Amino acid sequence: MDQEEFDRLYSEMNNRHMELSDQLMIRSSFQVAQEIKRLAKTHKQLMPYVYSCFLLTNDSRELLEPEIGIENALELIAFLESEEKARKFQPDYDEDYYRYFVYRLSACAYDNLAVHTAHREGYNSPIVHGAVEDGMHVCRRTGKLECLECFREYAIRISRASGDYDMGEHYARMCATSTARENTDDRRWVGLDDLVDFHIRQGRFREALETLTSTAFESGKQYHSPLSALIDNYLKLKKVLWLSGEEARWESLLKANEVSWSSEDIPPFEECPDHHVTMTATEAIQRVREGKPREAAEMLAKMERFVLGQDCLYLWFDLRCSRIAALLLAGEQSDGNILAPLIEELRRRARKACQWSAIQSLDAMLDPSPEKPSILNPAAIYWPIDAGPYASPKFKPTSYLPLIAKAEEKKDESPIPPVEETPKSERSLEIERGRHELEELWNAANEAAGKEMPFERQAELDELENRLFEKYTRFTPEDMKSSAPDKLTDEEIWEMSGPLSQMRRLDSAERIRALWKWRHAFTEAFPDSPFLLANSAHFGYTLRSVAAEKRIDPDSLGIPTLEELEIFAVRAFEKNSGRTGIASV
Repeated sequence: MDQEEFDRLYSEMNNRHMELSDQLMIRSSFQVAQEIKRLAKTHKQLMPYVYSCFLLTNDSRELLEPEIGIENALELIAFLESEEKARKFQPDYDEDYYRYFVYRLSACAYDNLAVHTAHREGYNSPIVHGAVEDGMHVCRRTGKLECLECFREYAIRISRASGDYDMGEHYARMCATSTARENTDDRRWVGLDDLVDFHIRQGRFREALETLTSTAFESGKQYHSPLSALIDNYLKLKKVLWLSGEEARWESLLKANEVSWSSEDIPPFEECPDHHVTMTATEAIQRVREGKPREAAEMLAKMERFVLGQDCLYLWFDLRCSRIAALLLAGEQSDGNILAPLIEELRRRARKACQWSAIQSLDAMLDPSPEKPSILNPAAIYWPIDAGPYASPKFKPTSYLPLIAKAEEKKDESPIPPVEETPKSERSLEIERGRHELEELWNAANEAAGKEMPFERQAELDELENRLFEKYTRFTPEDMKSSAPDKLTDEEIWEMSGPLSQMRRLDSAERIRALWKWRHAFTEAFPDSPFLLANSAHFGYTLRSVAAEKRIDPDSLGIPTLEELEIFAVRAFEKNSGRTGIASV
């Protein structure tokens, strides 16, 4: 085969791969990429060979083949990082074309390596943190700075895996409101998709529905794979409606969003198993709502075996949590022969992968209470939420969906008196109102995704942020040492740090430095408070991240290094390991 014939065949196969990818026929496109790689190796064509490795790492994501993805990502990195290796493959390669590939594909190669490693090990595993750090370094070294946004998305998934939903939601909002790229794919839908997921996991179905219908469906059209975004939006919409008992609105909502949908739009399982995992989880919810929890458990068990066989541990955690919830609803006891080994395996794998959210979810399922609905548990929302702040106003409990009862207490044990909750102070309520007001304006900004935020709303947001900054930072450690009944508590400092760390107007070194100096003064004054230690670690990490995004050296602002912040977090955990917020930090 001469060069001209090879080039013609290579072009045809590339076009075919693109067509199949657009249709989400990923198994077929994967086979085309494999053929490109084989031909390129046979004819010693470096650039087609390198590009085929890139295509294979992409396709391996939807096929849930992390080992193949890692193998091709490492091979791709080796060629892009070593001119000597490239010359051994093809001595007469085009150097300008090679340098273009180094610029274009290096960050993507590290991104795919991190993704496949996370799929295999879990997103919060230490090895993933290292892979992300390497990838961001490569973005800066090669000058492909727009790809930093892709690596920032890991903060969403890592926060979710660690159980820190507040921080994960913060990063999701940042991604959802980022500036649209020109002449390339728009990543804002990714943030919106994750934002919907956080709403669902916390039982906020109305917010999830609003985000889906107001922005996510429209933003998905600008995503690099519109069909993939549509399918994901479709499945999330179905999940929200079934969870909230509003499945009758299905057709009207699709029509209102101008979505023409057919089940045939979802590719066959063998072509794109990734979406079928989500579809199984959604259909399991439907079975539970129909009073068939054992059917749901069987569906989830089958999919569990598949993802573990693929070494996709990150998908397994939610599937196992959902399966345990379904079996609990079916009447199984947590210490019985069926559930006990499932629970033990979940704890063991979660500890190894640092998947703290799975352990939080499990603990919430094993000790549910209608007076205290869980906001951490993606599976706990399978039982009726008809009480508390996360109740669905239109959902009516039915006889076949009882609340999971706690285990009966032994008769010889005296009953435990109910714990009386300390009423919140007026100042705590004021802080809470300020935070809610800020969140409402943030939601207005999210609704404006894809266009400029209205000037008056932006001005209102700026004014509120300035007001909160001035109000909160007037407090000093002396306000905590006061013996007055209304003295400042460490939890109130924790609450104040939340909105301050999420402000958009952290746009100057002076303001970031002032915030850190104010916040850390409390920890220095009260070094034994686990709340303040953990929050200093959390707040310092957030400010370092913000400074880095603004291209400000965080070390010049007096913010401790990541290692020093980690020591704060460890000290806090040692003092109070049972507090969820401290554990997630």
